[in-house]
Amino acid sequence: METEEFLSRNRIYHKTIDNVTEEEKKSAKLFEKSKSFDFFYGGNLDDLMDSLDYPITKEFFDVVLAETKDYQDLFEPCCMSGLLGCFAASEKDNVSYVGIDINDYAIEKAQSRAHINGLNPEIFIKMDKADYKNLHEAIIGRYVANNFLHGQRDLVDEEAMDFLSKTSDNIVLIARAPERFGKYGFEQYKASFKRHGYKNIEIVSNMHTSEFLEADLFVMKATK
Repeated sequence: METEEFLSRNRIYHKTIDNVTEEEKKSAKLFEKSKSFDFFYGGNLDDLMDSLDYPITKEFFDVVLAETKDYQDLFEPCCMSGLLGCFAASEKDNVSYVGIDINDYAIEKAQSRAHINGLNPEIFIKMDKADYKNLHEAIIGRYVANNFLHGQRDLVDEEAMDFLSKTSDNIVLIARAPERFGKYGFEQYKASFKRHGYKNIEIVSNMHTSEFLEADLFVMKATK
């Protein structure tokens, strides 16, 4: 299946700020006010983010497919509402995939999305990564190593990196860096990966500016 067809089936369409609905704006305001991820998933802001950043979403999914072609055992921590997981699980032959997230709304939506895509909803599990002990051939993820505390100088969540490095030797992820960081953003990630034992670290797609996140996004891969 083409990536565009998969995204369309999951109600992700190329969208601009100009055609954001009033309901979506209301959900966004509630999220900004509370910073609760219940509003993010319950208000479908996850789908809005992927629609506003459609070219980035499509490119990332294509890169994940290409970069994991030799891996059959994929793990996604912080799987959000299951879009990437459903794509990987449905597009790769004979793949084993597990996605975990701590948010009830995210897992409920991910399991519903699994039904839509003809997948077993049990591939998505509500669980804190601190409680997850299994090892996997490769990790895929979106913003799984990001420090989302605004105003902090450090982009990388070192606690998350500790977890990732103990779970797999191979990682493909999309990373976020506020525009002010420029190329220094990648250098922070690169240094953290090296500290955690990864030797081969590279950007595998050009940086883009996200309309939704107001930040530069780039796809990285790292192997030990």
